[in-house]
Amino acid sequence: MRDSPAKSQFMEELAERKLIHVALTQMGCIGMCHLEPIVEVHQPGHETVTYVKVTPDMARRIVREHIEGGSPIEEYTLSH
Repeated sequence: MRDSPAKSQFMEELAERKLIHVALTQMGCIGMCHLEPIVEVHQPGHETVTYVKVTPDMARRIVREHIEGGSPIEEYTLSH
C-alpha cells in the first residue's frame, strides 16, 4: 500500500487501539494496480483476506471488525 490516506488511517487505528501485535507492511504492486490500495489480512489459522480499493473509512472498519473483531467484511474483498 503506497503512502495514502488509507495507510495513515490504518496506522492511526492500530495505534489508538494499541494493537501492537499487528504488523503493517508496505508492498509493491502485485499486478492488480487498478484495485489499489490493496490490503491483505493474514491471521494465524485463518485464510488470507484481500481487500481492494481501500479508503480511510474502510481501513477503520477493517481494523475494528476484522482485525480486532475477527469478522471479515465480505463486500470489501477481492472475491466480492
